[in-house]
Order: sequence, then C-alpha cells, then structure tokens
Amino acid sequence: MTPPDQRCSAPPPAPLAWRTLFLACALALAACSPFAGPTAAVSETAAGAIGPDEALPVIEEAPAAGDLAGLQESEVVGMLGDPAFAWTEGSARMWRYDGPSCILLVFLYPDGVRHAEALGGEKETCLCEIQGGCT
Repeated sequence: MTPPDQRCSAPPPAPLAWRTLFLACALALAACSPFAGPTAAVSETAAGAIGPDEALPVIEEAPAAGDLAGLQESEVVGMLGDPAFAWTEGSARMWRYDGPSCILLVFLYPDGVRHAEALGGEKETCLCEIQGGCT
C-alpha cells in the first residue's frame, strides 16, 4: 500500500529533453500552418488612396558613364538588342540581358529607364560585354 503522503502528490516532472522536444514539435507544427493574413477590413478610402500605376518620387542621381537612365525603350533595344527576359507589372517593366559573365537588369517606366543594375560585375563592364565590345 502507498503511504498516505504520496497518494495525492503530483507526478514527477518530465525530463528536460522531453519538454524541449515537445516545445520544438509544437513550434514546427505552428510554422507549417498557412498564414491567413490580417483580418481587419480595409476601408474604401485607404484602398483607393494609392493606385497601382502611381509611382513613388524618384531621387535623381548624377548619371555615370554608360548609364542607361532616361533612355526610352526603343533606345535601349537599339543599344542592347532584345532582352533575354521581360517582365511587366502595371506600367513598370524589367528587362534582363545576359552577358558572358554578368546579368544586366533594366527597369523601365513610361518616362524611360529609371534604374539599371548589373549582377556579377560592374555595370559599365556588363554593358560592354552585352554590346559585344569586351572579351
């Protein structure tokens, strides 16, 4: 028979390893659940405040040598040819040009090129490679 002082006592605590494993599994399962997003409704005033074609103000930078800023679509095609990949969202377009050792991303808007970025090298070198003037 169990002594009277031990009949009503709580069970011994689980080992730390089991508690840690349980917590890790609970967190992992919570991370797998789909995110439903915010539940608050957006007012019509807030939803109509900014349209998809409205752009943020552009901070003008001094043009560097070989910069494409301000060029129109036809000027970019005349200079670099047709892009390897083109993506459009609203009034903005992103063109990708593939060079031998770099990738050039050109961001066009209705008023012309706003930004060009080279991945894998300097922009001037990448432009030269794409135009076929560098080896």
